[in-house]
Amino acid sequence: MRDDPTVLHKTSRAQNIFAACLTIGFILVLVVGGWYLRSHREGAAGSQASKGSGAAASTVQQEMLVGTSRVTLKGEFRMPQSEVNLEFKSTRGLPVDVGQVTLALDMNMPGMVMHDSAELSGSGGHYIAKVKPKMAGDWTAKLTIRGSQGNAEKTFPVSVK
Repeated sequence: MRDDPTVLHKTSRAQNIFAACLTIGFILVLVVGGWYLRSHREGAAGSQASKGSGAAASTVQQEMLVGTSRVTLKGEFRMPQSEVNLEFKSTRGLPVDVGQVTLALDMNMPGMVMHDSAELSGSGGHYIAKVKPKMAGDWTAKLTIRGSQGNAEKTFPVSVK
């Protein structure tokens, strides 16, 4: 009867305490790990536009070539208002005045298209764009430059949070 596998043996108090501690430890690791991943996820999102509108957390930047200028976009598109910095540099890395700059956001959804144009201020290759997206989600940004350096435009995805 002792070797019968169908007979259940009573667990000791020490085994119950060990099982409870192990369960609590596992849950604690999941909670702390989830918090860590969530708080450090934005720094790893490197290719998307990033922090703005007074947010003090890590700023993600995106670099792209528009015409003959290298553009660095710093900031994050957020609801209800965002502020992103645009910096235009020549191929030599010097700030360059590209002329008139426009930035627009579009979100295409079935049966409706949302559009938002940014207010831009600045000159000499340094601009600040203030934008008020109407909802969070995936948008398409269109950056257009018109000036003595020539005309160019670049379309790229952005995520509004």
